[in-house]
Amino acid sequence: AVSASQTLANTAPVIDSVTITPNPAHTADTLTANVTSHDVDGDTVTYTYQWYSNGAAIVGQYSSSLSLSFCGYRSGDSLTVAVTPHDPTTAGAAVTSAAVRIR
Repeated sequence: AVSASQTLANTAPVIDSVTITPNPAHTADTLTANVTSHDVDGDTVTYTYQWYSNGAAIVGQYSSSLSLSFCGYRSGDSLTVAVTPHDPTTAGAAVTSAAVRIR
């Protein structure tokens, strides 16, 4: 009799791109993070979000969208979002979007 064993390793999901719409943005807009990603294992990918204003993390802003009308942002402010992909067992590397400047 012959027996063999194989250990399957999980591969972390990978973000391909993160963009913010609308771009350009205005002070009454709601921004949305648009994410494309893949997982070579075929696992379902979920995301966590962190929004930034002028390079500083915005406390409590962890969803895929950010309403500008309630936050007191001004023309000229620069906003980005960092997105981290997760499969059921592993987190991948975070990717930060290009900045969107408020007009």
